[in-house]
Amino acid sequence: MTVSSKPLLIRADCPIDPLTLQIIRLIDGILHGAGIPYMLVGATARDLLLHHVYGLPVTRATYDVDFAILVDSWEQFATVKQLFLEVPGFIDKGRDKQRLFYQQAPAAPETIIDIIPFGKLEAGDRTIAWPPDAEVVMNVAAFSDVFKGALVVELEPTLQIPIPSLAGLVILKLFAWLDRRDGRDVQDLRNLLETYTEAGNEDRLYEEETVELEHVDFDTVLGGAFLLGKDARQITDQATRDQLSVALSGKNITALVDQIARSMSSFEDRTESSTALLRGLFRGMGLNHLL
Repeated sequence: MTVSSKPLLIRADCPIDPLTLQIIRLIDGILHGAGIPYMLVGATARDLLLHHVYGLPVTRATYDVDFAILVDSWEQFATVKQLFLEVPGFIDKGRDKQRLFYQQAPAAPETIIDIIPFGKLEAGDRTIAWPPDAEVVMNVAAFSDVFKGALVVELEPTLQIPIPSLAGLVILKLFAWLDRRDGRDVQDLRNLLETYTEAGNEDRLYEEETVELEHVDFDTVLGGAFLLGKDARQITDQATRDQLSVALSGKNITALVDQIARSMSSFEDRTESSTALLRGLFRGMGLNHLL
């Protein structure tokens, strides 16, 4: 993992929910103690960067905390999962192989904890198939790439955690959408595309992408989508981009444009706006043929 020399800091006016902070603190301690590399992913990672670091508004509520862990085998994954269950508050209901729950006190609400393994247990097509029957298959093609380019966020003076960059999150979201066609992934994709300039990239956009800004008539949102694509290209290898390109071709890219368009305000020319955002992203990634 590439570790930033200067961790990103949480804004004083955007504090983290105490329960979420407690869960992350506990999990960081468990994984560090076991020597297991990890990164925080999912909606909590999205909110940490967009809201708690850059001060942008939260667009949808977060109800779970997701971690990706780098392990060598399913046996090692099972061992790590057992380490969680030895800590008071963590519960396994046996419903999903990757899912635990955390309950701070007997009468308190439960928080979903998803633990996603990646690494040497991946198949040749960079998927994981959950034992023993391999009926549940998950695509983790981009996890290794995103992990190598992870950032570090300081949640408190004694707690610094690895987290995907926003470019890493957009890649993970594209693969997640391909896996499950979830409307929440569409909302997150749109939010990342529309806010990338605001998330600490405005100076970069004007300094590095003057040609692109002219190309999009100085629309900083579209320019930001292109810059997001360029950054996503930088942190992914050719195999990951090729897999994404094949998976998104044809009916899938049409469906993605349509779903993002339907998430937009009714007074906009939604299909045109959705297409423009995705076209900028994919041009930045070098996948111009998709749109």
